[in-house]
Amino acid sequence: MAKVKIGLRGLSAAQKIEKAKSIIATAEKSEAVDEKALPLAALEKAAAMLEKASEMAEFGDKRAIAAKKLCEKQTENAIRSAAYAAEQLSKGDPRIIRACGFEVRSTNNRSAPPGIPEKVTAKRREDTVGAVILKWQPVKNSKSYLVQLCAADHHNEHWETGSFTTRSRCVIDALKPGKVYRFRISAIGAKGIGPPSAEVSIMAA
Repeated sequence: MAKVKIGLRGLSAAQKIEKAKSIIATAEKSEAVDEKALPLAALEKAAAMLEKASEMAEFGDKRAIAAKKLCEKQTENAIRSAAYAAEQLSKGDPRIIRACGFEVRSTNNRSAPPGIPEKVTAKRREDTVGAVILKWQPVKNSKSYLVQLCAADHHNEHWETGSFTTRSRCVIDALKPGKVYRFRISAIGAKGIGPPSAEVSIMAA
């Protein structure tokens, strides 16, 4: 089964912008891809913000440089979100992966695919309004984790990217107090993104 190659390692900010633009252009012109299944709008917005921040950072202002680093991280996350969506959409078909604007990961890697994160817990952060602390058991062969969330409405299955982290814990903030959210975690390894964990729910406060 083919896996998506995200391909961010070693890229400069300018190269990440070009990669984002290439993903968008390829996916939009492909008849084999439903554009609505990929977070292209979020990717386009992140790349545009990084491009603007990079221009401002050229003057050497410390705040502009810090803003560029933040925008670069947001662009990386947007690319990873698109990669996750492409992998889910492709169901292992390399033609669909390429049609989504990504390369297909080489199959000569001997490491096993990451498993399912277990023992996921959610706890409100008492010192911050609208913040939740998520923890889970580390997954073998994982390099990082994708944290997703959605509102706990009965018919809502619109999962959004909450965070990417290299640790087996993270804090999700800016949640609406009094609203119930569902969370799930997926491990990311050398062979792609593993299946999501069991969901956990909690009311933000």
